[in-house]
Amino acid sequence: MKHKKIMALGAALVLSLGTVFGLAGCGGNGGAKENELLIRYFQGGTGDQWLKNAANKFEERNEGVTVKLEGGNDTSELLSTQLTSGKNLADIYMIPEMAWQEQVAMGRIANLSDVYEAEVETSNLGKVKIKDYLLDDVRDSRYLARVEGATPAPWTMSLAFSQAGIVYNEDILFSTVHTTAKAGAWAIGDKWTAPPETVSDLLAYCDDLNAVSKTPFSYAGNEPDWLMRLMWGWWGQYQGANDLNTANADVTANEGTFFEYWNYKSPEVFNQAGIGKAIAAFQSIFKSESGGVKNAPKTVSEKSTQDAERDFVNQDVAMVVCGAFVYNEIKDLLDVNNDGKADFTMKMMNLPYIEGAQKGQDDKLLNMNMYNSEDIIVVPAQATNLDLAKKFLILLCEEESLLDFTKQCGELRPFKYDPMANVKDGFTYPAFTQSVIDIYQNTDVHLIRYPSGTALSELSYLYSYKQPLWTDAYTSFNAQLFKMDSKSILQEIYNGAKKEWPVWEAQVS
Repeated sequence: MKHKKIMALGAALVLSLGTVFGLAGCGGNGGAKENELLIRYFQGGTGDQWLKNAANKFEERNEGVTVKLEGGNDTSELLSTQLTSGKNLADIYMIPEMAWQEQVAMGRIANLSDVYEAEVETSNLGKVKIKDYLLDDVRDSRYLARVEGATPAPWTMSLAFSQAGIVYNEDILFSTVHTTAKAGAWAIGDKWTAPPETVSDLLAYCDDLNAVSKTPFSYAGNEPDWLMRLMWGWWGQYQGANDLNTANADVTANEGTFFEYWNYKSPEVFNQAGIGKAIAAFQSIFKSESGGVKNAPKTVSEKSTQDAERDFVNQDVAMVVCGAFVYNEIKDLLDVNNDGKADFTMKMMNLPYIEGAQKGQDDKLLNMNMYNSEDIIVVPAQATNLDLAKKFLILLCEEESLLDFTKQCGELRPFKYDPMANVKDGFTYPAFTQSVIDIYQNTDVHLIRYPSGTALSELSYLYSYKQPLWTDAYTSFNAQLFKMDSKSILQEIYNGAKKEWPVWEAQVS
């Protein structure tokens, strides 16, 4: 029976994700028509119920206007092709991250200053301009000077603000017994009562799971983006985000802080001690002494996001490395036994503290979590319904729309709204969404890919047009992650950055 149940679940997951990710491509019916606002969107992660709700509201407000939604999994490719050709354009695109800066430089993307300067009513801030309602760093990351010397302007809008890290099965956690003791925390034989607070605690939890033959983790080994985001969180904790973590002797001003990395003043930022420590933390969890994989399925390097999600839904593993988007993708699959309720409680975990994590002025560890704000909304400069497109984006920035997004998707948008305003008239968030909100509200530093604290006029061209990552400096990073020690990998990253630096500068000059 168990085998049949898992096979059925696998088929259901494939069908569900086929719907979520749009197995059929979109954009096959030409471009937008006058007064028919055409929105093409990547139908993964956040789903589209929130978008349908917004479309209905927009049509009610704008008599004679219809909104046409085309979801699919090829939206990014369509946008690139259609912007280049200027044909079959939609009015709005909602896509995962892309090199939108180059399209701006070519004049293909509309300036969204009208949207950012528009005002919306809010319950906590009163009437406020959208640019002031957005989280400051996320807002600034959308600004770009189209040509040298021009005043920076906003060209895109961030979609979700998705926490990256570890999702866990709370039922498995609370039923797992400690096999080692920790002074002042737990004794052998006690059960876990809260998720691990440190990487050391996380390793202890993995040992406790292995003791009862339960595989601790799954992750998308053939799609390593979310693994990188997990390591980026530990990197920020060790290096220091806004200020250098000078408590660590190997953290020096020459390499800069986590946020300073993203402005790329020199190749030295690729030699930050926090990068090496983050890699070492990851390896302590997943790399065996022989160079193989531990605490995860042996075939994890071949797994896709859907495979990892399937492992988690089946309860074959206790945790999965991913983003908060995972809940919306699998929530309809959590009732395998068809009794009308989820088979287990899933929650997001606060990123465990790395050894040497930065402390604040009160000598308490600063709570840092990594967030992805790279999914974007784009309006083509040649959009048929340009003004309507901007009006629709303004609607999406209204508090009611933001609250509906969180209610429908289990995630946040990067605005200064209170997601708990939804908790009224008998509505309560699912445990997962509440955990995401609680972590967000208790995080001291929300880490994102942006040089926080840098004036727009001081942003480097490498940030604006390139944003090289470790994997650009050391293209063998993923292949060597389980073969080399962290110090050697960091040295290769640094060597690669020094070699590639003049190439990168030439590419953006």
